[in-house]
Amino acid sequence: MTQSTTYTEQRSNHAAVWLSAAVLLCALAWVGHRLVFAEFQEYDDEGYFLLTVEQFLNGLPIYDQGYTWYGPAYYLWQEVLHTLLGIPVTHDATRLVTIGVWLTCAVLVGAIVWFLTKRRVLTVLGTVAAFLHLAQLAFEPGHPQELGTLGVLGALALTTWRLTEKRRIGPAASMCVWALVAVTVLTKVNVGAFLAGGLTLGLVTSLSRSRLRTLVERVLVATAMAAVLLLMRGDLGRSEVAAYVVVVWCGVLAVFITQSSDVADEGVVTVWDLVAGVSAFAIACGLIVAGIVYQGTSLRALFERLFIAPLLLLQLSQYRVPVQPLVGCRPLDVACGVVLETRVDPAAMGRVRDPRVGRRHVRAVRRQVVLVAFRTGAAAGVAGVV
Repeated sequence: MTQSTTYTEQRSNHAAVWLSAAVLLCALAWVGHRLVFAEFQEYDDEGYFLLTVEQFLNGLPIYDQGYTWYGPAYYLWQEVLHTLLGIPVTHDATRLVTIGVWLTCAVLVGAIVWFLTKRRVLTVLGTVAAFLHLAQLAFEPGHPQELGTLGVLGALALTTWRLTEKRRIGPAASMCVWALVAVTVLTKVNVGAFLAGGLTLGLVTSLSRSRLRTLVERVLVATAMAAVLLLMRGDLGRSEVAAYVVVVWCGVLAVFITQSSDVADEGVVTVWDLVAGVSAFAIACGLIVAGIVYQGTSLRALFERLFIAPLLLLQLSQYRVPVQPLVGCRPLDVACGVVLETRVDPAAMGRVRDPRVGRRHVRAVRRQVVLVAFRTGAAAGVAGVV
């Protein structure tokens, strides 16, 4: 009788949770609909992308005869939406797709919070905070940043799930993660590059300890810090750019310091995981490039539009990003901080040198810092979109 009652209560609780989740998503969808269909920007990126997508679907070689410097993954994604799924190339349909992507991204962030905390209130707060944080999507429906954000959050959610639930990455998950990185790279190169950098740093520093690993991780840390400084060297006098560099450096150093400690958990990532991930990345990139070449685009035009044209654009114009110096204190960063505080016992952290005490907390911190590294790379890349 007691077991039956307990089982019934569990089913009732699960039903209440799913019903609450459905209500929350419906409320967010309503807010998203009100925002997406009430905005129109003067620069009209929406119309520009609709024209380029329509030209591509009509058979125009997008990089040879069209005008765009966004990656081929975006246009293949649009082909899936409009050709395979039959979604019309219209403003209304594009904005509805944006709402769907917006909600999916918020749910992915909520899933990350749930994996880290197992607390429903924090999961709801994380989902809502992410939804509000991504309100920029409503200003530019159909923009490639939608696919880029999906790729970033998909990679982070999958990595978080493996680290928290399975305690290791594994070749299959590594392949999926790096396939998403490939999609992100070939949607927006700078976003994908920073995501790949953050993942590489986190994965390499999670290998079993050896002299080679120590050498490689130090080279990676120095390269990452130098690369950010090199990319931003012309604008370091601007407060938002300087803050951006500091945020990335803090994330990189946090990973290096934590992973260099004697109590760092090992065996989370193996060499075969890295090999599988790199292979999946190469295969995915090859398939995407092959798909766009099959549509009539030349490799030369693809390279020029993805790598040469953006560099020339930077010499012609400059847009000042309205970011405050305390860039790390945005809603998603605050939510991440709350997650870490609720997950770690500070008292146990003071006794990590004792192998009999605090082992579980140390491992939790270790996994979370790796996740922060992934998120730092992702956040840096997303900042590059703006």
